[in-house]
Amino acid sequence: MIQPPPAFDANRLSLWRFIAGAFIVFSLGYILFFGTAAKASGSWKYIIHQIDEYGYWAYSKGASETPNSEGNPFYYEAMGTRQTVPYTTATLIGWAAKLLGVSVLFFFPVFHIGMPLLNWLVLFLCLYKIWGYPLRPSAVISGILLLSLLFLRGVTYDIVLRYSRPGDGIWALIVWISYAMNGKPKTSLTKALLGFSVLACIWINPFLAVAGAAITFFEFLWQALVSRNRARVYDLGILLGITVLSSLLYIGFIWMNMNQNIWALTYVKNAMNNYMNYIEWPSLALYAIILIMALVHQKFSKSQTTKLDRLVIFLFVLEPLFGNIQILLSSNLQFGPKRYYFTLLEMACLVAWFIEKISSWLHSDKLRKKEFWIVGGVILIEIWILTNNWFNPFRYGFIEEREYVMENNSRLLLTLCPSIALVVWAYLRIPLIGMIFRNRFFIILTILAMTLSGFGGIARYFYPPGAAHHPFPFDQAYQWLNKNASRNEVVLTVPPSELRIDFLPLYTNLKTYINPLGDTLSGGPKYPENHLRFNFYYHLLIASLDGYKLPGATTLKEKLTCLKLDYILIKIPSPFLSNITRQLGDHIREVYRDPHALIFKVQ
Repeated sequence: MIQPPPAFDANRLSLWRFIAGAFIVFSLGYILFFGTAAKASGSWKYIIHQIDEYGYWAYSKGASETPNSEGNPFYYEAMGTRQTVPYTTATLIGWAAKLLGVSVLFFFPVFHIGMPLLNWLVLFLCLYKIWGYPLRPSAVISGILLLSLLFLRGVTYDIVLRYSRPGDGIWALIVWISYAMNGKPKTSLTKALLGFSVLACIWINPFLAVAGAAITFFEFLWQALVSRNRARVYDLGILLGITVLSSLLYIGFIWMNMNQNIWALTYVKNAMNNYMNYIEWPSLALYAIILIMALVHQKFSKSQTTKLDRLVIFLFVLEPLFGNIQILLSSNLQFGPKRYYFTLLEMACLVAWFIEKISSWLHSDKLRKKEFWIVGGVILIEIWILTNNWFNPFRYGFIEEREYVMENNSRLLLTLCPSIALVVWAYLRIPLIGMIFRNRFFIILTILAMTLSGFGGIARYFYPPGAAHHPFPFDQAYQWLNKNASRNEVVLTVPPSELRIDFLPLYTNLKTYINPLGDTLSGGPKYPENHLRFNFYYHLLIASLDGYKLPGATTLKEKLTCLKLDYILIKIPSPFLSNITRQLGDHIREVYRDPHALIFKVQ
């Protein structure tokens, strides 16, 4: 008997189309942003633009070395040390690079395209599969929310652009919260996914995990004390147990490695001594407005509390808590500024919540009678926000200057609320706008425009069109060092402008002599080795080595051997070249020269 062909699954076909489209969007974003960086440096190899990201890839390189030197991958003297706080994804990249025999930067485009793609895909699938929203709106809204981070004030674009934190752990938090609010996973695969998500979130980014743990705990209390749902209490109790066990493993790792990284000890000490005592009003105002809106809706609709009500109340309580934690601890511990890590999740919750509430309000005769005044008031508030530079949440429009500043997350969300509410209201209330928003070509053009203007605008911010850009000078010199220098030999790079992001540890198997991030990881400039490196470098450049007093070293040869130094790499032409050759004399020998760089071997 001939079997009939299987039924056509339109949703599955649409799913793959959406994934292919998202891949194209984020690949285009990668080309737009990092292509601008490559044009500025003259090569796709030298496109890291931010010191934090440079540090993470350096940690990856340290994790790929033997012995492991991810604790401080820059200095020869720090070989064999581990990071106190694990950079999980960076370490995994280092292990993978070592296993495959490739450079860690082989994975650079993989993460910068794959990370936002993964966050979009998980948010989309959680909305569709777990929360039960329609497929197409779930995919489109998830993509627009992620791209909108490129247009907001502050550093929310880091969630899309920066490896590794904060973006690499958001997907795990989304899965965690979605299952915590929607019940027990039904299959063994989804149970394993949930457990893995909790463990991954804690190890990748414990700051994000605070939100997952808080929401799980509050939902546990709700089900135990209000709903009295024993099955849900049992499931949430198991989830809390997994959270506690994963947290203990994480804390145990830190405890075992605490003394290997002086920077961690110094940071904690300084953070606890950073006394502050002020009230952050925007966070209190944001949470008060959310509670008032929830109570007003309850009063007029006489409905019970929904999952979204609880989620918004549970999630946004972290805003006033983290914004005012300095009152309890006498220090903010960076909890306040890093609230922007939650922005994508908070915006998604607000959009879903406004859709639920406004849909209900439009069916209420009492509120429909007051619709003109409510919407008119929100429009006036929106106009005032957009015309006020201090409150405007967007990068473009009325805001001219853009700086790398962590915006107050509560104020940002407060000023976004009218925009979100008006867009949702217009979509639900005005048939023509709803029809336009559902039009496939309009959606494609909107996402394409957001991609081009978002990634392109950020690229113009980091690499202004009128700025002078020069090709990276050391590419050929690195190739020579890889062929001729011994592993883990030490290189001093000149001039100082090349030290902030020194690509030498990433593209060679050598160590740096002096590096700002390396100094920080060693505990700051007050530590002896850092002090000796910096003073030698300073006096070398200003031609005062003869007067440089070094304990236990009187001759130049003794000074050169106090800390390991094998090569000096100089960008040419250089105003420092004559000072270096005149002072070091017979102690250095030129071994390489090209139109952009010169290498001396220290003897």
